Amino acid sequence: MAFKCFLLALFATFSFSHCLATPSLSVLPDIFAFENEMVKVASTYSKTIEVSSSEPRAKSKCPCAKEELCLPIKGKPVREKEVFGYIPAVDPKLTNWSRVTTIAWVKPEQTELICTAHAHGVRVILPVDNKDIIFSSNTTERKEWAKAYLARVQANFMDGVTFDYEDPETVGSKRAKLYSLLIQDTAYVFHQENPSYQISTAVPWSPDNIDGRGYDFPSIAIASDLIYVMDYDTRSQIFDACIASANAPFPGAKLGISRYLDIGIDPKKIVLGVPWYGYRYECSPETKLNDRFCSIKPFAFRGVNCSDGIGREVAYKNIIDIMRQNRPHLQFDEYMKAPFFSVKEQHDADRGKVGVVQYWFDNPQSLSIKYRFAREAGLLGVGPFTFGHLDPIKQPAESRAMWAALDSFFQ
Repeated sequence: MAFKCFLLALFATFSFSHCLATPSLSVLPDIFAFENEMVKVASTYSKTIEVSSSEPRAKSKCPCAKEELCLPIKGKPVREKEVFGYIPAVDPKLTNWSRVTTIAWVKPEQTELICTAHAHGVRVILPVDNKDIIFSSNTTERKEWAKAYLARVQANFMDGVTFDYEDPETVGSKRAKLYSLLIQDTAYVFHQENPSYQISTAVPWSPDNIDGRGYDFPSIAIASDLIYVMDYDTRSQIFDACIASANAPFPGAKLGISRYLDIGIDPKKIVLGVPWYGYRYECSPETKLNDRFCSIKPFAFRGVNCSDGIGREVAYKNIIDIMRQNRPHLQFDEYMKAPFFSVKEQHDADRGKVGVVQYWFDNPQSLSIKYRFAREAGLLGVGPFTFGHLDPIKQPAESRAMWAALDSFFQ
């Protein structure tokens, strides 16, 4: 996700999106009723959390209309069921607060988001900058590092921190162990100050040394209040046919979660992270519009010659726009449990020559399958990367359907 957050900085020029058959929208609340609904209720998932009245005030001036909204959320660090997701800079008024429990990667300057989230009992989490991470054998040094981040959280009226380190580390290495110890000491420092603070860690879709990330996952899970399993970009290393395919195939989600359970991680520590975006792949020149398979160019990544890195990430809302403009033949891969379609567009890699492009993504149909699986597996929660990939103003029906799909986890 650190890599993905770098990409987000470029998304103003990229496209993004999602699509497919939506559940009967007539039974869903109108998107413009969301704000009224949010004012009335923080929902069954968020209303039970209160703000702490005993938390010491930070030295910074409270930016909220009410002082209590600058206090951290009270209660256990996680809910009985979590909707934990990541968010870029989006209008807080367009968030369906009746579903969300935790929003990560919030920046200190997003004061309106912080105040609005707290008004609905939703935690806001500061990201740990990977440039700040230390690999120290000195316990005191690690705890001082954690105290510095605690001061940042308190000064900005937040509710915890989230780790998202993704560099390769050798299985069993000293650095891998020191990373888990840093998380452990951070959790200790934060919980000593306030047991309600939340410490989370983003982890690969599987614990099996994905992209060389041989971390001490059992120790990380024990130290964290939750781990966010990033079940997306699962084709960073393609070992079979070099063709376009699903960003997050359902069989891979099941395999990845089962492997975390196999190594002893408590399902109540696991949040299944899902993509609210897809991939755009430029097919080889000989590909015809109606061809089922789209061969893609080789792209080396960490020792493998084919990768989804050759594709371009596209937000769900932008995929919807592309479908509206082109009206393609939308298909659904029954094995991958993922929608896809092909259109003709200019190829970036071929000096603008028009060719076949294939889009793979997730939509309410594919996501509902994953949410249902997470519920049946007894996981703590689910959540998107990112909430900001919807456009409830221009695409109200599609946005409602994406939010409504989360019901599959709760029912």
